[in-house]
Order: sequence, then structure tokens, then C-alpha cells
Amino acid sequence: KYAVEIENIGKEAEIMCSNSYLSNVYQFIDQKQKGQSFIGYGDENYWIDNANESYRGTPRLKLFTTQRDMHDQTSIDTCEVEVKGNYTYTGEAIIPQVTVKRTTDSGQVIVLTPQVDYELSYLDNVNAGNAKILIKGIGAYHGELTKVFQIAPVTLNQKDAKITVIGEYEIFLAQIKPSLSVMYQNKKLCRDVDYLVDECLIEKGWGKRKATIQGTGNYKGTLTYEIMIHQCDISDMTYQIEEEDMPVFTGYPVTVSGEFYDREGNWGFSIKHRKSYVNNVHAGKHAQLHIRGVNDYKGMIDTEFTIRQADLLNTNVELLETPTYTDGKEVCPAIRVKLGSYLLTEGVDYRVYYENNTEITTEETSTENQPTIVLLAKNPNSGDFTGVKKVPFVIHGKSIAKAKAGLKNPKEVYQYDGVTPHCPEVYVKLNGVLLNQDQDYSVSYRNQTDAGIATAVITGIGIYEGKIEIPYTIKGTDIRTCTVEPIKNVPYDYGHEIKPDIIVKTSDGSIVDPLNYDVVYEHNQNVGRATAYVIGKGSYSGSKKVTFIISKRPI
Repeated sequence: KYAVEIENIGKEAEIMCSNSYLSNVYQFIDQKQKGQSFIGYGDENYWIDNANESYRGTPRLKLFTTQRDMHDQTSIDTCEVEVKGNYTYTGEAIIPQVTVKRTTDSGQVIVLTPQVDYELSYLDNVNAGNAKILIKGIGAYHGELTKVFQIAPVTLNQKDAKITVIGEYEIFLAQIKPSLSVMYQNKKLCRDVDYLVDECLIEKGWGKRKATIQGTGNYKGTLTYEIMIHQCDISDMTYQIEEEDMPVFTGYPVTVSGEFYDREGNWGFSIKHRKSYVNNVHAGKHAQLHIRGVNDYKGMIDTEFTIRQADLLNTNVELLETPTYTDGKEVCPAIRVKLGSYLLTEGVDYRVYYENNTEITTEETSTENQPTIVLLAKNPNSGDFTGVKKVPFVIHGKSIAKAKAGLKNPKEVYQYDGVTPHCPEVYVKLNGVLLNQDQDYSVSYRNQTDAGIATAVITGIGIYEGKIEIPYTIKGTDIRTCTVEPIKNVPYDYGHEIKPDIIVKTSDGSIVDPLNYDVVYEHNQNVGRATAYVIGKGSYSGSKKVTFIISKRPI
């Protein structure tokens, strides 16, 4: 029984040890002659690769220089290994105390001797985590055994640590991870290897903050340090206003909005600040904006911006008087021009001209010939306004509303007959001048046939406009010429008003429509003589009195 080395083509060398001539794979063949040995597999005397049967190679046998009798060797993996003590990371290789024992079949415990029965080697025994002890049998033992033990990470404590913040930090972002120098027990720890830096929240504003780091790898636990968060100085930033955001002249102080940019061109920062302005009313490029950081920010930014000219098209033009025809002379009505609530000044902000402003505007007046107010910017290159605005307006005829007018024969009496319209002549005098009917005015009539109030309507024409209404009266038929049917006696009604029906007839016996008269009663509650007054209206006028008797009621 020998240990042999089998070298195979394309394979690593293997050492086969067996106490018998038959192993689980190889068959050891007795020596045919001294110095020679053979290995066979199956019925063949050469190697067969089971994974690839097409591959065949002739094995070579080499005897060890020193032959060993393997019969009495014990496998080390039948032994028990004890690792004494607990171990914490030190930065050096950890060599724990090891005891290897074997219990015989009879129950006897044998403690193996290092360097006689076994040799030790180590793997991963520096850093925290699982470390390995490799136990290799020697002498009366063969084989190998692996034992795992734990190297615990160091638990960080504040008194052994010194944390220094490297650099200065401004309150610019919502959170930061500062650069640190961390010394622990006089050893400099490595960021992201020995510790992790927690985010330092700065939402509470500038000033001193407590922050933490977390041990990792060979360290665990939390350490606290203090960091000073400084106000952010905005002096080296810029404040940019887009061209389309430049304000337009309003007549009042204007404000602007823009974006903060840092030196690298980044933008979108939300910075607490106050603004103040100089020369921020009139149009031009001389307006100034001063920005001062407040609360968590300090420093100043000064910048200039442009106030754009307002366009006259955006103004509102109001006529202060009614443009009235002046016998062919130019009509130049007074106006008020506003931009919002700002009142423009003629000769400073604008000049005014008039077009087609001599004739009365009628329905036949074309758009091209319509009277027009023309506004021009006074200083289009340097003033607050630019552009042109045209405002059409209407030239009215002379108003007859305040003329003296009336009936030519005011004493004439007009009597209703149900057929004849009564259209009296009128006169109109304006500023002492007697106007001509059908040339300067026309006359129409309203209710000129019916009894009651009729109206003569005078309407200006030609170079005149407006209306005058002159009322006059058409007398209706006198109701006294009519008769009232006798009213029968009416019994007393316990104090209630008694209103008997009234029938009125004309002289020819026709019944008068009740719509042409009203009836008013008097003394019509008690026993005795009561009165009814018939009052004409509509086509009738005047009144007529009739009486009737309220009789006693029988008991």
C-alpha cells in the first residue's frame, strides 16, 4: 500500500492514498518486478476520461522517493477542534489558541500535539468576519480540517474618536455629506471602508449642527460630530432676467423676476432675498435691481434691467365732450388718454392729430372718411411710449334738445270725435334762429286721434339731431251729456260698503264702455242717501253725480 502520484495528460497531478489494493476509482496492481508498478482502470491499463470518452491518454506511474506504510494513519477530520476566546478586529492577523482532540472508540480523549500531529495555517484572519483555521494532519494523521471562527468589528465609542471637518460648508443645498478626517485610537479611518457619512440635514438654517457617521466593515456603531453650516454668500452669483420677462412701462414702479445662477452656470436655486429698485418707473436701460441675501443667505447682487416702452395701442382714449358739427369747421374734441390707471400727458407722452373732422357722421359715411383721432408717441426712440393709435369718432349734428319749441297756437282746443287726428303746428328756435320744418327738423305725432294727452315729436334732421316732445290735450266727450240708468234702492248691508252697478248711456241710447269711466262712491255704508260719481276717462272727460237709496232691512 503506497502513496502514488498519477500524472495524466491534460489533468492536474493527484495523490492517491489507499490502505487496500482497491480504491473507489483506481485499482493498484502488484509490482511485476522491483521498481515497477502499474495502475489499471477496468480492463484497460490506461486512463479513460468519462466526460469525454473520445479522449484517451496513457497514465504514468511514479513512486515516491520514501515509501510509507499507510496502514496505521488516522484521518484528521475525525477530530474535534476548539477555538478559545473571542476576537475583535485589531488590524493585525488574529492567531487564536486552538485545541485539537480525538476521542477513541473506547472513549479515551487524546489531545493532539501541534507540529507533531498537525500543522496550522490561516485564511481571512485580519478583517472582521468569518476567519478560517486550516488544520493539516501529519505524522499519524492524514487529511485536512477547516475550522471557522469570528472576528468581531470594533464598537466605536466617542471618547476614543477625533473627527475633524475638512473645509467650510454653506447652506446651499437641502443636505450635504462633508469631508472628514476621522481618527480612532490614533488610527486614521478610511471613508466608505471603515465608516459611512450620514447626510447632514440643513433645513433648520445656518449655524452649528450635530451630524453622525456610521461604522462599517471592521467598525460598527455611531459617532457624533459638530459641523458649522455657514450662510451662503450670493455675491459671486448672478441674477439673470430673460428678455421676454423685461417689464413694460406702466407709469408706476415696476418689478422683475429672474433666476439665480452660480459660477458654473447652474440655476434653479431657491434663495431667500430682498429686492430694492432704483429708476424703475420710466422706460429705458437704466433701471437697477439690488438683491440682498437674508436669513440663511448673505451678500449682494446688483444688476441692471430694461423697462420696455409701452405701445400706444394699449391705451384707452376717452372723449370728454360730444363732438358736434360746427358749420364745416374742424371738430377737435377734448380727450383723456390712459394706460391702465396712468393718465398720459399730451405733449409729453403723445401728440394728437385729427382726420376727416369737419363733416357730420352719417350712415353713409365710409370707414375711410370717418372722423379719426390720431395719437403719435412724442419721443418714440427715448420716451415711455411708442407706436401710433387711431380712434374713430362720430361728429353729431347740432342738438335741438335745448331749443325753444312749442305749439304755434297753444290756445287751440282739440275735441275728440273718434275719427279726426289732431296735428297742431309747432315751432323750433335755436340760439335765436327759427329752424325750418322738413329742412332742420321733422314732426311726428303720437295719440293724436284719441282723447287724452297727445304728443308732437320734433326730430332734428340735416345738420341737426336730437328730439323734443311737446304734449297737448285732446278733450274727450263730456260725460255729463250722457245719462245714468236709475239705481234701485239697496238694502242696508250691516255696515259694509254698497257699490251697485252703474250703467251709462249716450244721447242715442248706446251703452258707454265701462273702460271710459271710473265710479267713486260716497256715504255708501249706512241707511240713507248715497252718492256715486261717474268720472270720464279715455274718450270721455268730466264727471257726473248720481244718488241712490240704502233702505232699512226688515226685521
